[in-house]
Amino acid sequence: MPIFEQNYRSWDGALKSGGIRWMPIASVGIRQTFKKKKFLFFYLACWVTFIVFAAIMIFRVVAPDQISKISEFLEIGPVFFTRFLAIQNALIWGMTIWVGSNLINEDFKSNALQLYLSKPLSSNDYIFGKISIIAFFIFSISALPALILFILRALILYDPKWLAGNFWLVPSIIVHNLIVALVYSSLILFFSSVTKNSRFSGIGFIIVYIMSSAIAGILYGITRNSLFGHFSLEHNVQNVLALLFGSAGMEIRDDFARYMNPPVSALILIIVSMILFLIIKKKVGKTEVIQ
Repeated sequence: MPIFEQNYRSWDGALKSGGIRWMPIASVGIRQTFKKKKFLFFYLACWVTFIVFAAIMIFRVVAPDQISKISEFLEIGPVFFTRFLAIQNALIWGMTIWVGSNLINEDFKSNALQLYLSKPLSSNDYIFGKISIIAFFIFSISALPALILFILRALILYDPKWLAGNFWLVPSIIVHNLIVALVYSSLILFFSSVTKNSRFSGIGFIIVYIMSSAIAGILYGITRNSLFGHFSLEHNVQNVLALLFGSAGMEIRDDFARYMNPPVSALILIIVSMILFLIIKKKVGKTEVIQ
């Protein structure tokens, strides 16, 4: 029987990777998160606010004459949607902790990060994939229900003038959630990349969220300088709502946030997110495999 020698021939062509390279990371992470039963209950609970606000809207149609006797809250306008987003903001940070606290440190512990980066993936692709997981859940409990409420309002109380005069709410809702998703995901991924325990990641996020407001309040109380209010993550987020929703956003701010400058708050949040992204990239980049 003849024996043929088979030698390995190296590939001389150029390696190309097309498509959205971070998409598999995002899709797998989202599916795995939904498989957790406890998380599923929490996720469904985050939609209770939507059900309440939708019921209010239906009541507005069924009994319009009773609106003035109950509260201005039942008036479906910019304040209605701003209040919905403000309520959901309280749930978003809990969602961020639940989803993002173990996204990177688990890969460090299992040595999966090196496997990720041995593929045609850069550290940017990896980080963006992880951010997309958190952003998906933030959008799904805040922007998505808010947009559905807007569509319901446009359909059941059809008024071309109202629609034309309030369509600016749609991009405002989207941009608000983009900024919040960018800030919260960057912060939780920062802690996930510098700690080996997901509990410590969540605790770090909570400390920053709570202590930043406490420190801002103390400094403002001592100096009476509104610039120190921008140390607070919570109040900066409130001011983003005020910036995007105008007078409606101004109404939902607490007394402390009223002294702050909304454009400065938005700029601070974006700059902090960029700094955190660079730190995460440096941490992840140490494991990057040379192709």
